[in-house]
This record gives sequence, C-alpha cells and structure tokens, in this order.
Amino acid sequence: MKMIDLFSGLGGASEAFLQAGWDVMRVENNPLLCHQNSENYVPETWEFDLKDERDILELIHMPYWDEADLIWASPPCLEFSRGYNAPAPTAEREGQDFEPDMEPLRSAIRIIKEKSPKYWVIENVAGASRIFSKELGVNAPRQIIGPYFLWGCFPHISMPRSWNRKEGKTQDWNIGDPLRANKRALVDFEVSRQLLRSCLEQTQLTEWI
Repeated sequence: MKMIDLFSGLGGASEAFLQAGWDVMRVENNPLLCHQNSENYVPETWEFDLKDERDILELIHMPYWDEADLIWASPPCLEFSRGYNAPAPTAEREGQDFEPDMEPLRSAIRIIKEKSPKYWVIENVAGASRIFSKELGVNAPRQIIGPYFLWGCFPHISMPRSWNRKEGKTQDWNIGDPLRANKRALVDFEVSRQLLRSCLEQTQLTEWI
C-alpha cells in the first residue's frame, strides 16, 4: 500500500500509515524537514516545491507512485485563515483587497488527477471552506473533523467519542521558531489513524464483495 502526503510538514497526516508499514512519500519544500543531516528531519520526506513546474512534473513522472492508494494534501492554510492576524482579516481591517494564493491547491489537484489514486483528501481550515469548495466544484467539504475541513474521495472517518484534539498537541509555537507554522498545522495522529482504519476496512469490503 502506498501513500503520498503533499505539503507534509511534520508528517502528521501520514504517520499512522508509515507505522502500519505503507510505503509513504512525504512531499515538502522546507529543507529543515527534508535533509537527513538536519536535526528536524522527518523520515521519508522528499524536497519538492509544488509551486515549481519542474518539481511538479518530476513528481508526476515518478512511475512507482502512479499506483498510490491514497494522496493527502494540506496546502498552506495561512492565507485562508480567519485568525485575527492572518493576511485576509488584516487586509480587510485596512480596507485593502486580498486574494489568497491558489497555486498550491491547484498543484495538488493536478497531481491527484495525474496519479489517479483510489482515495484522495485535501485538508484545510474553516476559512478555506467556500473557496476550496468552489475550486473543487462541490457544495461543501466531504467531512469536517474538529478544525480539519476535508474534501475528496475517501471513506467516512469515524473518530472516537473520547478524541480531544488538544491532547498531545504541542503549544510550542514560539514566534521565532522556524517550524512554528508546521507545528500549528500538524495533523492530529488520531485523524491519521482513523483514516487508515477506514481505508483498510473499505478495501477489505470491496475485495470481499
């Protein structure tokens, strides 16, 4: 089983899959997370810039990953955030127009279309709901799990009643930390684990039928 994790950051979305023995390709442009000699290296992370046409084409033309069972994509969320200090609300308060950068999302859609995985998920924040839905040609996200808004083709993710996103979530978001944005955007391990379970159950059911 194979998974591609686009804009992978600290690898939260793919961690359960990696631990379960899947082949995982994490795609990230932050060199601090991609180089094995870095103290912040995240295993199985490849350095690609998904705003660079050459990198996109290189990724698309990697035949081994044409057979990916799942592609997850978490485009950078800052420009879609409705947080007080985020770019869009700041521009609104100053009476300025603001247009978020759609290139990362469109790159993710392009890669998903080229690779044609069995399942795919695009994740972002609540502020992206209207914009992403319009871009993807749907009325709303497929599923919302706490702060995670999910679009795509994937089996329903059933979270345990006891799940609390704040448990185990680092609050080490020092303004000077070069990984601050990655820590804030880290996908909760339980979301990864329950998506893995749902994919495996759906696959087994399909094969049995």
